Amino acid sequence: MRQFLKSEYYTRIIRNRYLEGYISNDDLSKAFDNMDDIDLTQAYNTEKRESTFQYQIYSILSRLDFIDRLYKIANKPENVILSDPLSRLITHLLMTCCDKLGQTSEFIHFNNWLVSKKEIHLKQKIEAIDRISKLNITDPVDISKEMYKTHIKYYGTKNSFDNFFNKCPPDLLNSFLSSFNIIKFPFPLSENCYNYSNEEKLKFLFDNRNSYTHNVFTRSFFPASFNSNKYSESGQIMYSFDQMIRSSESRCCLVNIEVSNLFYPYFIKCIKTILAEDIRNKLLLNTI
Repeated sequence: MRQFLKSEYYTRIIRNRYLEGYISNDDLSKAFDNMDDIDLTQAYNTEKRESTFQYQIYSILSRLDFIDRLYKIANKPENVILSDPLSRLITHLLMTCCDKLGQTSEFIHFNNWLVSKKEIHLKQKIEAIDRISKLNITDPVDISKEMYKTHIKYYGTKNSFDNFFNKCPPDLLNSFLSSFNIIKFPFPLSENCYNYSNEEKLKFLFDNRNSYTHNVFTRSFFPASFNSNKYSESGQIMYSFDQMIRSSESRCCLVNIEVSNLFYPYFIKCIKTILAEDIRNKLLLNTI
């Protein structure tokens, strides 16, 4: 008897209760029934397997399960020395879930996009070519820049990141952003300090993601463990520290960061809420 991927992933999701409280088993079952599927004997075909929506659902939920395991390890008193590196890894892994859920199209690398014959990619390239024609751009380098700009528009990490939080319910997003505060002190201290706005907090999150990814950043802004340096404020456990950051090419500033122990729970709730809503929307639109 042949087995299929969707039944395997559905069984795992239900068994592990990954989306319990976010979407009913009935809606989840209907969604999986409408998904395209592939025979497990074809599962060796990586491209085909990873293109299925059920694989993408399960990969995100598996990552959240792994994050939960890391979080528990980081919060054991005997693992205090591991808390900081685990916090950096946890934050980074959560950000990758944002990247995936915020994508409006399946990611494709720029060089592959340029030669792709898929209809969606052809339409995007025609958009770029029309703009190049209207602007009368003839320099090869500038043409390349315009093509790359169009690719970034649809597949850039920053756009995916912003789109993820735009999809988040306002009340939930506000709760998440309220779980940490950032106060900026210009350096030298010649100007007034001020609190970061919600937009600046999101930019700070994205910059933190990039620092870890590209610069091997060695400090976590969002601790997973609250075993030390903690105090109570409004019923929440807070972690507070100062950090010097670059505010421009020629200036630095000092920021004081206060992070609540609700930061990670709210972050995970945002991810699961958006994932569940994506499943419902694609089921209703019958576009899975």
